[in-house]
Amino acid sequence: SPSPEDIQFAIMKVFHSIPIAALFFALTMTSQVEATGKGGGKKKMTMMGLTGLYKGIDKDDGSNQMVEVYCTKKYCNFALTDSYWTTCSGNNGVGIIDGVTDISSIAMPLYCAGDDGGLIDVENPTATADFSLEVILGGILRRTSNGRLYYRIDMDMTM
Repeated sequence: SPSPEDIQFAIMKVFHSIPIAALFFALTMTSQVEATGKGGGKKKMTMMGLTGLYKGIDKDDGSNQMVEVYCTKKYCNFALTDSYWTTCSGNNGVGIIDGVTDISSIAMPLYCAGDDGGLIDVENPTATADFSLEVILGGILRRTSNGRLYYRIDMDMTM
């Protein structure tokens, strides 16, 4: 479980872009994920290749969601923000999970902003969401639980 300091740091990182230079070291990566291409073909890629900023639309309420991903050689960290979460009674919220080694099985703790719109109780998650992912070639992440798509927006590259 992440410490309150780790969660606060991750929340602050959501509003800043991740250094893209880490992507150039992807060839040294040993952990790999499988990406689905056109026609259902599969391609292996490094987890570090997932590092970046992604944007999606919540199909349930139309709000914008942002996902920030930072991967090392062994694991990935994810931070998810949404401007309107039903889970959070319409308030802003953030989901944060560190140390993910298998993106196909992620249970992400969700933290809601208080009614004042700002303070987040980092000691007690409000809920947990199934954030299990599959990679689609071309810079797209797809949540396997609900089909929601997140498009890479931090740089123009094909995975």
